[in-house]
Amino acid sequence: MFRLIALAGLALLQAASAARYPSYGTLQTTNSSGVLNVVINNTYSSVNLFDLHIQSDLANLIETLQANDTDIRVVVFSSANKDFFLAHIDINSFLPGYASPLPFFDPGLADMNFPVALLWNITQLPQATIAVIEGS
Repeated sequence: MFRLIALAGLALLQAASAARYPSYGTLQTTNSSGVLNVVINNTYSSVNLFDLHIQSDLANLIETLQANDTDIRVVVFSSANKDFFLAHIDINSFLPGYASPLPFFDPGLADMNFPVALLWNITQLPQATIAVIEGS
């Protein structure tokens, strides 16, 4: 009986974790023993363009991680595209008026645009971050 209850509790815990870290359009996430694996897969681009789709999804994920989630200790970023991790950035994201839709993405520097603020926020996460980059 105790084992059945413990297994049910584990299943509920895993379901709650999956609900907190769902797949975000261009990012597929899996959580295993405190390691959040994030696979970047921009289906809007053949080269994993770092565009509004990825930037918005990544911002939503990072906003969740910024809540000092102690269940996640490490975030591992990888690419579903065997040829490109992130090939290019969408230059439109550097234009004036391209601002973050999320409140946490303001490090207090007025001249920092959204993509730069997004990357800055990754460096400020309480979790360790790893990028798995393949190539020759």
